[in-house]
Amino acid sequence: MLKALAKESGRPFSEVLQEELGKLQEAHSIDHTSAGGRDASLDDSRSAEASVPGLMCCSPRTLSTNAETNEMRTPEPKDPTKRPIAPVISPNSESTIDGVTVTTSPVFPANIVDPPSVQRMVVEHIVKTSDAAMAQHATVRLRAFSGRSPRPPNEPDFDSWRASVNLLLSDPSISDLHRVRRIVDSLLPPAADVVKHVHPPALPGVYLEILESVYGSVEDGDELLAKFMGTLQNQSEKSSDYLHRLQVILSATIRRGGIEEKDCDRCLLKQFCRGCWNNGLIASLQLEKREAQPPTFAELVVLIRTEEGKHASKEERMKKHFGLSKNPVTYPKPRAAAPQVSLYSHEAPNTVA
Repeated sequence: MLKALAKESGRPFSEVLQEELGKLQEAHSIDHTSAGGRDASLDDSRSAEASVPGLMCCSPRTLSTNAETNEMRTPEPKDPTKRPIAPVISPNSESTIDGVTVTTSPVFPANIVDPPSVQRMVVEHIVKTSDAAMAQHATVRLRAFSGRSPRPPNEPDFDSWRASVNLLLSDPSISDLHRVRRIVDSLLPPAADVVKHVHPPALPGVYLEILESVYGSVEDGDELLAKFMGTLQNQSEKSSDYLHRLQVILSATIRRGGIEEKDCDRCLLKQFCRGCWNNGLIASLQLEKREAQPPTFAELVVLIRTEEGKHASKEERMKKHFGLSKNPVTYPKPRAAAPQVSLYSHEAPNTVA
């Protein structure tokens, strides 16, 4: 560029070069005098040194000779089979310029810092995480509850619906806003009309408190405990069904404070032994001897159902055995002879001569 400028102006190349060097020196000295322009002076000096290497230490004659030599030098032929050698990136280095320590960081290409494979993995992870969260929230669905009387078919009662809400409340991945939305979406009139006046920012406990006061049991813990103690096995009711009925009443009693939760297994086993009429099942499982270490509801119901299955299969085998056995050969009983009455059973009266 300087040689072209010298040709156009008609001046020698050395004069033009000296003039440009003087301008650079003046700009460099002005930048050093200002306190806030220290970084700009470093950039200018680096750009000047990069554009014209060796300006400050070489004479104009030497620079002209080097420039002519570089122009006459022919470029080396490129071998298409050889791949370009990537520059070696050095770690952070520190250099001192005019008493100022400058730290230079390595510059990495974009394809090394953030390659397409890493980008694809990040995007796939985000998509999978969002899909899993949406699927998890979609599975948490409450059954519809209307509170009508009589209760429609295929609709849970309030206690069953309340138990499913407890599972929703125990999930830490769902926010209170989503919990309220699930509860409100599961309500049908007239239950939906009961909480219609509640504003959406309210917590789920506010909705449940109102529904509990309208559709929940009004019996206190003592009354429910008395009901639990008076529950007996009905006629033709299976022992496992009776145990399940006891568990439902016991859960309501615990929720109302009639029984402490730590004593639920012991109370359930004791009442089952009192109210169950199948003494053979109680004796075979030795339930009365297990009151010191009572089993849980799940363990107890498995024991009872297993024993019921054994008795049912034994009765089935007994019926099948007697049904297929040959009937004994029976002979017809001899008929009893009827008394024969003679026509001449009575003697004729004597005739008088």
